[in-house]
Amino acid sequence: MEQKKEVPITALSNDCFTYPKKDNFILSLFKDDEGEIETVAGSASNELTNVQKLYELFIRNEYYSELNTFNYAEYVTGIGTGNSTAIAPADESIVVGQGLGIGKYGVTAKVTTGIQTLSQNIERVASAFVKKLEVVVDGIEKLQFDVFGFSRGAAAARHFINVVLDGENGEFAKTFTLGCQKANLPLIYDFDWDESDEMKANCEITFAGLFDTVASVVNIFSKNSPVGLDLNTHTDNGDVRLWIDPRRVRHAVHLTADPTIECRDNFSLNHLNSTDEEHFHEFVLPGAHSDIGGGYHSRLSFDNPDYLLPVLEKKLVKRVSRTFSERWDEEKTKQYVLNELEKYKVRDRLTGWKEEDYVIEPLEIRQEGKNDGGRVIGKLYIQRQVEGDLSRLYLRLMYGLAEFHGVPMSDENSEVWENKDMRHYNIEDYGSGFAKINQSVLELAKNGQYSALKQKLSTPELKRSFMALNLFHHSSGDDIGMSPLWDKKEHCYKRASYPCEQGK
Repeated sequence: MEQKKEVPITALSNDCFTYPKKDNFILSLFKDDEGEIETVAGSASNELTNVQKLYELFIRNEYYSELNTFNYAEYVTGIGTGNSTAIAPADESIVVGQGLGIGKYGVTAKVTTGIQTLSQNIERVASAFVKKLEVVVDGIEKLQFDVFGFSRGAAAARHFINVVLDGENGEFAKTFTLGCQKANLPLIYDFDWDESDEMKANCEITFAGLFDTVASVVNIFSKNSPVGLDLNTHTDNGDVRLWIDPRRVRHAVHLTADPTIECRDNFSLNHLNSTDEEHFHEFVLPGAHSDIGGGYHSRLSFDNPDYLLPVLEKKLVKRVSRTFSERWDEEKTKQYVLNELEKYKVRDRLTGWKEEDYVIEPLEIRQEGKNDGGRVIGKLYIQRQVEGDLSRLYLRLMYGLAEFHGVPMSDENSEVWENKDMRHYNIEDYGSGFAKINQSVLELAKNGQYSALKQKLSTPELKRSFMALNLFHHSSGDDIGMSPLWDKKEHCYKRASYPCEQGK
C-alpha cells in the first residue's frame, strides 16, 4: 500500500488559503487592487478574544450575603464594531471606527456606550433583588470595578477607569447616579466619589486586566500624509486617557507582546504607568499582538481537528515594484526586484522565522504605455501553518492573577481548561510540554507568583521553543500601517513603545 505523502504548506495553491466569499468575514481598513489591508481591530480572525473568554467565566448576577455584595458584568463590543454584536462592523465607515480608532464607534465613544448600558441596566440589578433574592436594599454603598480590555479595547478600559474616577461631576458619576435613581436603587447619602483610602472608599477599581494596549488613534489632519491621515507610530492618542491612578486602582496587570515579534509600525505599545509600584505589573511575552489577546483560530475550536484552513497563514511580507523603459532593460529590472525581495527576507529572518516558509511568487510583468516599457512586480510571502493556541496560555495567566486578587470568576476548580465541551479554553500539547507550561503558569498565577511567572515566561529558550512550534503569527506585512519598524541601533525589526504620562 502506497503511503500518503504530505504536501509542504509552501507548495499549496492560493485556493487553499482562500475563505468562501462572505461579507465582513475579515474586516479591513482599505482595499485596493492588491487585496485587503489589515486593521488593528481586524488583526485577528474571528475566534473569541481573551476578554470575551474571561467574561464567560465571570460570576454574574450573584448575591453574596456574607459580603453583602452583588456581582454584575457588562461586555462592550470591540472598537469599530456595532453595539449589538461582537462580529459585525458598525454602521459607520469601518475606516473611522476600526482603522482610526475615532468616530461614533471609536475608543471614547465605546466608553460612553459602556457607561450608558451599565447605567440603564441597573434596573435589572434592582429587579434581581426584589424578584429572585428577596433582599431589601436601601441603597448602594460601594462600587468596585474589575475592568478588562485588549488592543484598543485595553485603551478603552484605561480610559473608562479614568472616567469612573473623575468624581461626582464626571460623565460616569452623573449617568450612573441618574440610572440608580430611575431604578429606585440610589447611592447612599454620603457616597464619596473621590476617597482613595481602600478602607473608606465608596468607588474603586479593584482589578485592571489589560492585553497589549494599542491606542493608535489616528491624527486625521496630518500634514505628513498625502491623504491627510497619520498612520505612523506616535504618542498622540487624542482624548483617550491611558494613565491610571495607582492610588485608586488596587491591582493592574498588563500583558504585552514581544517587540521583535510584534513590530508593526501602526501597532505601537502604550506601556502601563507606575510599574515600579508593587501592585502594577507589566509582562513582556513571546508572541504577536493577537497571540497575546486572542482571536486567532485554534484547530481545537472546530469539530474536525484536521480542518486546516483557519490555521494556514499566507502573509504578503514584501512587495517590490520597478518600471523599465525599454524591452532590453526588462531582465535587469527583474533581477533588481528579486534581489530586493531576497534582501528583505534576510532582514525579516533576523527575528527567527524559518527559511523554508518563504515563497517568492512568479514575477508579474505589466506592459505600460505605447512603447516597450513596463513594470515588474515581485511578491514575497511567508506561507505556513500557524497554531492558534498561544493566546490560551496567556488567558490562563490573566485568569489566575485575576482570581488571586479576588475577581469573582470561576473555572469550576480548573475543569474548564480540560472540559472538551469548553473547546475555546482547551490547548493541544504538540508533544513538546506545551500543556505542562500552561498548567504551571495557571498554578503560579492563581498563587500570585509574579516573579516566578516573569522569569518563566521571559527566557530565550521558551521563545525559541514557541517559534519552532509555529505558535507565533507573522503580523507585519506590506500593507498601509502594517509594515515593520526597523531599529537601526539594534539592527532588527522592533516595535515602538511609549511610556504613559500622568494626565494623558
